[in-house]
Amino acid sequence: MAKDINLFEIAEKYSTGELSVNDNKVKEAEEFLAELASTEDGREEIAEVIGIYLDKQWAKFDIAPYLCHYRNFKLGDKPEFRLKKKGIKAYWIAPNSYTPKSRNYQETLTMEFETISARPETYLDEIKAGRIQGFAELLRDTRDAVRDGISGKVFTLLGQFYNAIQNSNMFTVDTGSLSEASLKNAIDTVFYKTGKRPVVIGDMMLTNQIMEFNGFTEEAKEEIRKTGKLGAYRGATILGLPEVKDEATGKVFVPQNRLYVVSSKIGYGGTYGGTKSGQESSIDDWSWNARMDKSWGMTVTDPEGLFVIEIQ
Repeated sequence: MAKDINLFEIAEKYSTGELSVNDNKVKEAEEFLAELASTEDGREEIAEVIGIYLDKQWAKFDIAPYLCHYRNFKLGDKPEFRLKKKGIKAYWIAPNSYTPKSRNYQETLTMEFETISARPETYLDEIKAGRIQGFAELLRDTRDAVRDGISGKVFTLLGQFYNAIQNSNMFTVDTGSLSEASLKNAIDTVFYKTGKRPVVIGDMMLTNQIMEFNGFTEEAKEEIRKTGKLGAYRGATILGLPEVKDEATGKVFVPQNRLYVVSSKIGYGGTYGGTKSGQESSIDDWSWNARMDKSWGMTVTDPEGLFVIEIQ
């Protein structure tokens, strides 16, 4: 980047309080941002900065890698996974007699992707003013919008998969609140059937009920007291998500009464290429917007890797 000024790094440090508005680095960044915003080429570079920021933040908010075999495919790669299945068998035989041949075999799963897109807008004068605070908010809000879109899609896929298989042996109902016995059973069942450590994923207000259960070490309890977050319970990773909903329709994507206990390898997923970026200005209202597109996909393949606890 020109002038060796990392705009999104400075914006991030400003957001976290590591840098103040009076810091020289912030002042230099604001001058540089204003300079870029004054030309069409410079505004293209600002859009690219937002795209690069999303790519660097992706691993922090994409929850799919917790749940499946995951790859970041580069442009030109063939987006497919090799599904290795157990095919080798052992036999009881008489000494020196014939043993049937057997082999592991593979199938190929071709990955299909959808495009997640965000198009943040602000006033052109705002971006030309070079305010690092406004730019930091634009970065954060764009990241959060993409994060919520990914989380909503994952829960939609899990819900569709569970409704499709209708496996009553992998479902239980608790009344009023989450039961410790139900959660232990779900974790043990998924681990027993898949051999993979599960992930407990759901609405944060639901996963927070796990804090009251037994089974945490003293170190884990202290960490919970310090951070308010759970890392793991009985070997299962805990992912509690804040409310994710469509602001236009009010539809909530992360169910507040349904907890998913999921194999850490329940399917396959990944991204393809980097984030595509572009920008434009409008003379109708003197606004400026940037568009961010990224290809992302996930498919669920293992019916025994999903246990649902519903709270009624």
